[in-house]
Amino acid sequence: MVVFSNFFLFDILSAKYEEKLNLERQAQEKEYYFTQCQLMQESTEQVKAVRHDIKNHLATLKGFTTNGTIEDIKGYLDSLVNDIEKSEVSVY
Repeated sequence: MVVFSNFFLFDILSAKYEEKLNLERQAQEKEYYFTQCQLMQESTEQVKAVRHDIKNHLATLKGFTTNGTIEDIKGYLDSLVNDIEKSEVSVY
């Protein structure tokens, strides 16, 4: 009888421990997915900002084609290229 009760208690303790491990793993997964969602949202905002900037640069270049000179366009493009070369790209 004592052996049976020991096995029974061991089974109960094992089940509780396994349940605790599963809950901890689920909490870690939830935190990981939350962090990934935040990174994706930040990335989406960065893409929107880049698209906005490109649209403005193209509008400026279009304006130079009607009102400016080739030297104005070259200077503007040189400035853009210089800014791009100075910027850092981070990948996570």
